[in-house]
Amino acid sequence: MSRQHLRCLATAVALAAVNACASQPVATNVHAGRAADCAPGDGSAAAEVIRTMYAAATVDDAEAMRRLFAPGLYAFDAGQRFTGPELIAFIKAAHDAGKIFVWSVVAPQTHVACDIAWVTWENRGSITDASGIKAVTWIESAVLRWAQGAWRMVFFHSSRVPPPP
Repeated sequence: MSRQHLRCLATAVALAAVNACASQPVATNVHAGRAADCAPGDGSAAAEVIRTMYAAATVDDAEAMRRLFAPGLYAFDAGQRFTGPELIAFIKAAHDAGKIFVWSVVAPQTHVACDIAWVTWENRGSITDASGIKAVTWIESAVLRWAQGAWRMVFFHSSRVPPPP
């Protein structure tokens, strides 16, 4: 799947999330042109959630990851669909099997629409196992929702970029 196709997919998912939120009550208290329940800032905090998730996943900090995930989070990774708890368990099982992941969020692009943010980025890193270290690149996206003063991830998608021929 090309990067263009993946960007289109990420945009479609984000728009679906925004559309799903349209049925939610809309804040009427507006300050400086923004609804009272809209996220402050430029979205850099949404991108930081991604980095924090990887830091927590690196050390199997399940509680830190749970705090970053909205109830009902689902993810597509390794060709499978996961709930938040299933994703945490999947990463821990890989670590228990001896795999070491290095993740690096490169050039995140963040878009914010009030209480919804979608972030796309390239993840350059590696996977180490009994066979050695293998450089890996993933292209990834997430949709986050602003609630109770924090960004929470509602959707995560990761696709491994095939190595060059």
